[in-house]
Amino acid sequence: MRTKNDCIAEFERWKGNTHGWMLEDLNQMERLPEGEFERQLMERFSIDADFGTGGLRNIIRAGTNGMNDVWVERISRAIAHTADSVVIAYDTRNYSEPFAKLAADTITQMGKTAWLFPTPTPTPVLSFAVRYLECDAGIVITASHNPPAYNGYKVYDSRGVQLIPSLVDELKERMESIPFFAPGAKRKKKKGSSAYKMVPDQLAQAYEERVIEQLSPWIKLEDEPIPVVYTPLHGTGASWIPKIMSRIGVIPLTIEEQMNPDPEFSTVSMPNPEDPEAFEHSILFAERQDPRPQAILATDPDTDRMGVQIWNGVEYHSLNGNEIGILLLDFLIQKSLVLGRDLRNSVVLKTIVSTEMVNRMKTRYGFQLIETLTGFKYLGDQIEQLEEPDQEFLFAFEESYGYLYGDQSRDKDAIMGCLLFCLLLKNLGSGERILQSLEVLRGEYGYYREGLVTQEFPGVEGLKQMRAFLHRIREKPPISWAQQPLTESRDYAQESGIMKGNVLEWRFGKKLKIIIRPSGTEPKLKAYFFCRENTQNETNHLLTISMEAWNHFLET
Repeated sequence: MRTKNDCIAEFERWKGNTHGWMLEDLNQMERLPEGEFERQLMERFSIDADFGTGGLRNIIRAGTNGMNDVWVERISRAIAHTADSVVIAYDTRNYSEPFAKLAADTITQMGKTAWLFPTPTPTPVLSFAVRYLECDAGIVITASHNPPAYNGYKVYDSRGVQLIPSLVDELKERMESIPFFAPGAKRKKKKGSSAYKMVPDQLAQAYEERVIEQLSPWIKLEDEPIPVVYTPLHGTGASWIPKIMSRIGVIPLTIEEQMNPDPEFSTVSMPNPEDPEAFEHSILFAERQDPRPQAILATDPDTDRMGVQIWNGVEYHSLNGNEIGILLLDFLIQKSLVLGRDLRNSVVLKTIVSTEMVNRMKTRYGFQLIETLTGFKYLGDQIEQLEEPDQEFLFAFEESYGYLYGDQSRDKDAIMGCLLFCLLLKNLGSGERILQSLEVLRGEYGYYREGLVTQEFPGVEGLKQMRAFLHRIREKPPISWAQQPLTESRDYAQESGIMKGNVLEWRFGKKLKIIIRPSGTEPKLKAYFFCRENTQNETNHLLTISMEAWNHFLET
């Protein structure tokens, strides 16, 4: 961490080497009152932004701790050292398109080939494009569902998988040899036409046809089309999902103002389909329709996460990520059985923070189950490593509303997720039937409930506080929780290989599990609670008191 004097020197270096919006940003910062200037100085220059296992994600601002042109060029140069060809996509956020063009320019100026999508494009389509164009790497400029002030930079390998930690370490090692600025060189905007290539139009058609082909056994166009409300929350799904929905017997009802690619996400408090509040606008829209649509689907700005509200006969009811995952998995299992597939050859993947009901389903149907750390990059990596002749990928999901079926992508794919859920709805006929199906699954496998509590640790000081807290609880974990004794403790930092991570897991008796980890993309600490009792009321009670105990635990 840099001292105040070091930060002042770094600030002056950035002023002397930047132009355009970054220079204006620093000039505005210099005009702040002294106390606020010093606070901003330490926030922006005391540390470097972390290019972690989820890529770089930060507030759009000048400085070493920000998302800006300098970081885009630096990362792009590091990628081009080993990648001869790269395809680049971007979402609808502020600066997404300029950052994407800058990355493409940087790569081509190093003598490498760069492909750029001409319009905002979903992340799963980028994953598809890497392999379709036979590129060595892929880039997505996105901050997913973060607030409007953020943007980010995600990197994919030649398999279309977001970089796993070992590859991130290699990229960061190359970045360390690349200075923020060449000594004595004033940064100027480069003139002239770029040599990067535009992604051909037929790629979108190829992706769409591959998705439809894989769903074709279950598409019954002779059935009555069903209306479904869809919102991209101002993101990239707008020009993709409604068009493909119409090909599977769904009438997409879209909300005009949310189809607009608005980087301020002006109709929602947060463009996150995990948050029920993101559906307020679409629920009002759905309630005005006749007949009442049985489902509302929403995707985040880069279209890799999908959330759902279903009509229960009285009102719209929110499904959480685990519930959606279980419903889609059961749908795929039942359809696979009808097609005569041997489920013992099928492989299901999930993260360690996703519901343990899948373990009980595995016991019944005999499919193979692989668990990974949090992050779809681990799931995509494991899918690519399935080499045994008796291993056929069936489904992958994570509790944070990410799902994947098929081989079109190696990242979570909300386009496919929306289509699968629509086919599930067509199969069952109503939102009420979906809820009944969920209750049948709980009655068969147990009343599993999961909860999540997040604690924000904003800024540089917050990062230090979070690290200190994790150190304390590693040294002294709780001996009981909600009157359940600690029976097992696991620190994933002590693991090796792909399961090594900054994660703690505690089991209390046979009914309660807690997993704690820092977010890889936001300044937050996350605590996941997993409960299973004999009845729904008992499970709900255990989950409630377990989550309520978290605040007391933080204070002590």
